[in-house]
Amino acid sequence: MRAHGDAMVWLGAGMAAGLALVATAVIVERALFTGIFDFTTDYRIVGMFSGMNVGGGYIGAYRAMALPFLLVFMVRPRALSLVAMFGIAMGAGYALVVTFARTAYAAGLLSMLTAGLGWAWAGRRGRTATFALLALPTLVVLLVGGIVMSAFSSGFMAGRFRQVVPDLADREANWTGGMALRDGSLATALLGMGLGTYPRIILARKPGGSFPTNFVVGQDGGYRFLSLRAGLPTYFGQKVPVQPDQQYRLFLALRSPDGKGALGVILCEKLLLYSANCRETTFRSRIPGTWEDFGAAISSSGLDEDAILGWLKTAGRIVSV
Repeated sequence: MRAHGDAMVWLGAGMAAGLALVATAVIVERALFTGIFDFTTDYRIVGMFSGMNVGGGYIGAYRAMALPFLLVFMVRPRALSLVAMFGIAMGAGYALVVTFARTAYAAGLLSMLTAGLGWAWAGRRGRTATFALLALPTLVVLLVGGIVMSAFSSGFMAGRFRQVVPDLADREANWTGGMALRDGSLATALLGMGLGTYPRIILARKPGGSFPTNFVVGQDGGYRFLSLRAGLPTYFGQKVPVQPDQQYRLFLALRSPDGKGALGVILCEKLLLYSANCRETTFRSRIPGTWEDFGAAISSSGLDEDAILGWLKTAGRIVSV
């Protein structure tokens, strides 16, 4: 900032551009998988945030932290900059609404209210204050109005609001159960049990008699194979390129110790979190302890049928198995 007096302006412009890009990604994602104005489908957007694949709330946290940077447009308010600010704000507000995340709603509103009050206080003298008093309340009203509209018009979001207390109880039970798995030593109380050890501790101590499925790569002669020890349901995902209206042959060898194992394979349209338009086949072992060869045909017919514009087919569709 000593070398460049406008460094904060450039930072704010970059953050605003990031908001615009994420909003665009969210709109494309919604158009491809649910429809832009469908607020009833149980579909939580990911906006290209890969961490959402493991159930994180990263996109909501990003929006809450980035929204106040829209104030950069108020540094030198012009008609074009105000139009850009409101356009990005509407896109960002829409993306915040379709996260369907209650904490993201609260965080986004608090961040904008705090930033707006701070800006109005800092610019209480001069023209800036006038623009702030007009633009920022309008911005907040747009965000609040979008959230209220989605909450009361969407059965899905209304149901989530009704489940606030039970969901909090479930989370508290999960936290309590996780803490109960720890050792009782002082070192554990201060430092924890090590990064990434939670799955191993769950598998070793099996709370409530349930345990997750474990998988390792094994060796049988000259062949390597994936070994699964079934516990709780598991899903093993892989992105694969496919062409529309084709028949794909899938071949594999399967062995089950008791001859009762089954393996399901599902081919779906998918971005990161949810699967749609799936077709599947199941292989069932019959001979205990013996490798059996299986094969099946899976059709890609119907994939991408509802894609919007030809160039969005490959840009927005990712297929997983």
